[in-house]
Amino acid sequence: MDALYVAARDTADVDVLMSSFRQADEITVREHWGPVKSNAPMFFVSQPWIQGYFGGAQMGQGERNTHLARIWINQEMKDSMLGN
Repeated sequence: MDALYVAARDTADVDVLMSSFRQADEITVREHWGPVKSNAPMFFVSQPWIQGYFGGAQMGQGERNTHLARIWINQEMKDSMLGN
């Protein structure tokens, strides 16, 4: 792997660079570097009168409240469901 890195670093030839990347990818896939784990199931719920929310929790790349600008409360539905 070190030799592939050096070859990729020192070349100006695109074919050599792509070949080095391809070989490095094959080694990485074959040897499974890094821990392999599955994601835990996640559930998102909201009241039916919350409109525009579809379970997105990580929208905005770390800006956790970005999606709040896209949701609204359907007040008529809320009132009818709560008997108001």
